[in-house]
Amino acid sequence: MSSNREEELVKFIVRPENFDTALEISERFPQAVRRLQSKFWSKLEQRLEKVMAQSPKEFKGWECDLTEGDTRTDYFSISLTPKTSSSAKRYCCPCLQQRTDASKFQLFYGIVWSEEVSSEPRIAEYNALKRKVREDLKLTNGEGWWVGGTLLPDCLTKPETLRQLSRDDSLERLQADQLVGLFKDTRELLEKLNQALLKK
Repeated sequence: MSSNREEELVKFIVRPENFDTALEISERFPQAVRRLQSKFWSKLEQRLEKVMAQSPKEFKGWECDLTEGDTRTDYFSISLTPKTSSSAKRYCCPCLQQRTDASKFQLFYGIVWSEEVSSEPRIAEYNALKRKVREDLKLTNGEGWWVGGTLLPDCLTKPETLRQLSRDDSLERLQADQLVGLFKDTRELLEKLNQALLKK
C-alpha cells in the first residue's frame, strides 16, 4: 500500500463520524480472520468428500479425515486416511496441514506418518514410497512425521490469501485437487506399505 493511500485511510478513520465504526471493526477483525480460516478447512473437507463420493472405486478403502484445532493457535490438518487405520499401529497417508501462527499459518502438504517416527522402517515398501515421494514428486522435506512434503506459497492469515478466501472457494478447490493428485500418484505404494506395516 502506498504512503498516500495509508495517509488517506488514517484520515478517514480518525474522523469523528467514522472512528467508532473503525474501532469496532478492528476489535472484531481477528474473529473474522478465524472465521475465514475455519471456512477454508470446512469447504476443503466438503470438496474432498464430494470428489470421493463421485469416484467410489477410486477411493475404496479410504476416507477424508479433518483434524480441527483452535484457529488462533493450533494445527489444522486434513488427510486421506485408510479405513483400516483404527487397527493399524502406524500408517502413511496424504495430508495437508497449516503450520503455526508464526508462519501466518502457511500450508504444508505431503505424505505423513500417523505418528512421529524416530527411525524409518527398513522394508522395500517404504523405500519405494520414499523414492517416489522425494525423488519423483520432489517432496523433499522429510523429517519427524513426514515421509516427504513441501511448504506451499499460501499462508492463511496473509492479506492476499484472506482476500481470496473472502471472494470465492478457488483456494479450496486448488488444494483439494492437489491432495487428490498426490493420492493418485502414491495410492498403490501407500497401500502396499500400509499392508506390510499391518503384518509387522
